[in-house]
Amino acid sequence: MDAIFRSELGIELPTTLTPRVLNFFQRNTVEEVLHLFTSRVERSPNNIDRLAPLLLDEAQAGDVVARQIVREHGWILGQYALAAARRVGIERTAFTLVLAGGVLRHSSTLLADAIIESVRTTSPAVRPTRCRFEPIIGVLFSALEAATVAIDDDLLGKLIPTIPPSTLFSTAL
Repeated sequence: MDAIFRSELGIELPTTLTPRVLNFFQRNTVEEVLHLFTSRVERSPNNIDRLAPLLLDEAQAGDVVARQIVREHGWILGQYALAAARRVGIERTAFTLVLAGGVLRHSSTLLADAIIESVRTTSPAVRPTRCRFEPIIGVLFSALEAATVAIDDDLLGKLIPTIPPSTLFSTAL
């Protein structure tokens, strides 16, 4: 949002995010979008997270501003991963970096690439991998472990067919 506001003011380069955001919020001008978020009369939209696929689309299409936002965010996410690795004593080792969640399912690899690049600054041997299941399934596994239920092939054979399709977790609009 800040990028389109700055672009409108000429502080930032023009961006293809502007028409996408205007269309998303069904507004005609950037000023109308700004008022949508600062109005004392209307409630601010609570669906701003749905802009992530638009951002990734435009970044993948080559928009300079969108690419910079994605790279910066990916870098920061990578730094969080490194902080976690440091806490458990695996930084600088060949640990597995699990990339999971709806945003990382987008066809663009820019965000994942930025995360991996960031992590590799101190952990060059990191092994990035995609998760077999959605992150929420990890919560289920944790609950089962807390209930001392063994997660074995038999249980997985019963559980896997009940997992909702990935489209339920899709970030596409």
